[in-house]
Amino acid sequence: MRNSIPALLVLLAMALGLPGALFAQQAPSPGDLPLRLTIDKAVELALAHNEQILIADEAIAEAQGVYREYAADAFPQLSGSVTYNRNLERMYTEQDMTFLNPLFAQFQLPELGVEKVYLSASHEWDFRLMLTQNIFTFGKVSNALALGDISRNLAHQGKKVAVQDVIVQTKRSFLTVLFSQEVLNVAQSNLERTEALYKIIKAKTDQGVMSRFELLIAEAELAAAKPPVLEAQNQVNLATQALLNQIGEPLDRPVTIVGEMEFTTLAGDAPQLISQAKLKRPELRLLQMQEEMYDRSYRIFRSMYLPTLAANASASRTGGTDKQIFPEEPDDELQPTLSFGVTLYVPLFDGLRSYGQMGQMKAKKRTVHLQYQQLVRGVELEVTSLVSQIQVAEQIYLANQESYRVAKRAYELAELRLDNGLGTRLEVTDAKANLNGAMLGIANSLYNLNVARANLARALGE
Repeated sequence: MRNSIPALLVLLAMALGLPGALFAQQAPSPGDLPLRLTIDKAVELALAHNEQILIADEAIAEAQGVYREYAADAFPQLSGSVTYNRNLERMYTEQDMTFLNPLFAQFQLPELGVEKVYLSASHEWDFRLMLTQNIFTFGKVSNALALGDISRNLAHQGKKVAVQDVIVQTKRSFLTVLFSQEVLNVAQSNLERTEALYKIIKAKTDQGVMSRFELLIAEAELAAAKPPVLEAQNQVNLATQALLNQIGEPLDRPVTIVGEMEFTTLAGDAPQLISQAKLKRPELRLLQMQEEMYDRSYRIFRSMYLPTLAANASASRTGGTDKQIFPEEPDDELQPTLSFGVTLYVPLFDGLRSYGQMGQMKAKKRTVHLQYQQLVRGVELEVTSLVSQIQVAEQIYLANQESYRVAKRAYELAELRLDNGLGTRLEVTDAKANLNGAMLGIANSLYNLNVARANLARALGE
């Protein structure tokens, strides 16, 4: 009976809908779960959370606002106004009708006097709507629309640059983590081999085959093999935090790195890749757009010397009263007016302001063109240099692979010779150092190869 009480309590909790409350503390939150990161997942998170991308999105929104601003002159401009005037002193004219009094006297009519006729009311109101539409501007509006469209395209190209920068930065960070892990593996392997060597020498010392001095040297080597492991582990942690910062995750987020540095050969030669870079590199397209932008700006300032023809219309209701502030009586009715017209604006002299602005745009256009030529040469040099780096890194990797194969076999033989009493501790130590160097050489050459390939992809505009 006692054993059935806990079971009954569980059944009661389930009946009341409380299983979630019972087991909620057992389920870890998503932030506590390790983040499984591949290089593609890291790039995906960086593109979603990195501030460079968010800033580029805001630049696109700003460019859209610039386009709407430039497009405003192509649409009608409608405005309204309400005007109230309180005339404290009013102009008037005098009407002298006294010359009719002799005639009025014969008919026994009241005499006439001198009357004041006011030219305005005490309270005057004017309600008005005004509409203006540009008809012909000699390219001012059309060039402004084109300029706004270029601004939008510039913002989108700027985002492409930001995306490619974030991708290559994320790949470098990820590869740095992989490389630091390889260095840690080498340090740990060296520690394990040093411990194994120490055990062999200690056993032989206990047997009286080797001297106490050899054991002391082995102890010193074992102690010296531990700090590199700690240093390598710290580098792994620092590289991982840098990667988390790059992808917008908390620095203390648990993470599992999935993947390894790969060896792949380069497809294509330098001239072919240079041609590809010239077609796809967004920075080149950015400079071309800037050159076009300054050309459009030059045309706009040049058109400032040309006339502008605009149509205008106005509708209003105007009236006033001497009795109260706002007209209320039928005699005080607001009178409607409606008018249409055209305006030809002809600039005559602006103090050479437009001429100076034209000169600025021409100079900026030439500057951007020179920057474009400079960047083209820089792209050619960059691609050529990266292709050379990749080719050299491939050869170095293959050489390190052969060196590792030989060093591993030499270490195995040295260890075997020592175990059989034919070799010395120094032979094993030298062979172990050569093996560690070969392993580090493979990791370093793979890292350089993969980083160079990531940089090449960025240089090609991918």
